[in-house]
Amino acid sequence: MRTEAIVESFEASLREAFQQLQGGANAIPWCERKSLAQGMTESFVVGTASETAFLLVALLAKDPKWEVRAAIADLLPVLPEAESKRLTDQLMADSNTYVRRSVERAIERRKREIRAAGNAMLDLLQFHHRSNEPVANSRRHLGNSKQIHHVPIDM
Repeated sequence: MRTEAIVESFEASLREAFQQLQGGANAIPWCERKSLAQGMTESFVVGTASETAFLLVALLAKDPKWEVRAAIADLLPVLPEAESKRLTDQLMADSNTYVRRSVERAIERRKREIRAAGNAMLDLLQFHHRSNEPVANSRRHLGNSKQIHHVPIDM
């Protein structure tokens, strides 16, 4: 129950920030907008990101401050594939070098996650081969491993 209250409180904060930003980016100081972007990471990782979170990401990706746009670029590895691709294209065209570098680092993190996911799958297959344990019975092994994010393979 406590976790639900935290998620609801966070969602209320996101809605309030989104409403304030409808009046323009300067409705919230830029350092708070940057913190807001950084604070959304967990909700995307654990899959609790709301429609408001997605709207805020899209809005903050167009922020006048490069620091805020760079913070959004840092979210790229944890965003769903379609949203990540759209924002990658948008932010790679950004006029600021630091934003573009943040996107490049995010792409490299995503590639590392893909390799790690592939290695985890290979380890699981080798485990099955050695133990002759049916795949269906050992899904719990994969479920107990580090969470693997859905990431595109074509990067």
